[in-house]
Amino acid sequence: MSTRHGDAESGLGQLLASDGSLGGVVYVGMSRTDDRLARAVADGLPVVVIDEEVDLDLPVETITVDNYGGAYQATSYLVQQGHRRIAHVAGPAELSTTQDRLRGYVDAMHDAGLDVDPDLVRHGPYTEQFGASTFPYLTRPGGAPTAVFVGSDIVAVGMLGAAELHGISIPDDLSVVGCDGIRVGQWLRPKLTTLEQPVAALALAAMDAIERSMTGERRAGAPARTVLPLHLVVRGSVARVEAS
Repeated sequence: MSTRHGDAESGLGQLLASDGSLGGVVYVGMSRTDDRLARAVADGLPVVVIDEEVDLDLPVETITVDNYGGAYQATSYLVQQGHRRIAHVAGPAELSTTQDRLRGYVDAMHDAGLDVDPDLVRHGPYTEQFGASTFPYLTRPGGAPTAVFVGSDIVAVGMLGAAELHGISIPDDLSVVGCDGIRVGQWLRPKLTTLEQPVAALALAAMDAIERSMTGERRAGAPARTVLPLHLVVRGSVARVEAS
């Protein structure tokens, strides 16, 4: 079940109130405190959480990706391309995925001997509109970055779409690395360099966890948290610059 939209959120409650034919719950959400998961566990349903970890003290398996490592890799790649002033356009600050990506970005900057300018870290929703709205902060005279790591491809799409309106050429004026690997990134001009989510592997891991829980085959001591790697896909939205 996804809780990224209101109709899906109500759908979870309706299923939990159904006739008992529900065999398990795969939860893909952006809420860390959904009490309906506690109800599902209390009803004896196996629950697997994908992506965003929950703050509830529940015996659920979590299947996620290495958001910290991916952000570190993306930021380090920008440093390797000569960028020294790198911004981070992040997701909602309360999400664990956002926090992990921010830590990866900060640590990569510090490990490269670079300062993090707090004014170049912006938090907001995963929408194209938010991406487009970041340019006033990224085009300040004398303080503009040459590159940005964006915590969502959807946000990056908004940035690339609005760049021309602000007189910004991607990647000549601003290099952009996204995160997620959604298909539309391949059709942008320039094509979006991004961290690709292992969607198929996430789904297979979740289904395997649900099946093992339903059949009682979950091994004693099996990990309650599985972390899969993100893969950097290099395309055309990053330019190399001469390091100053």
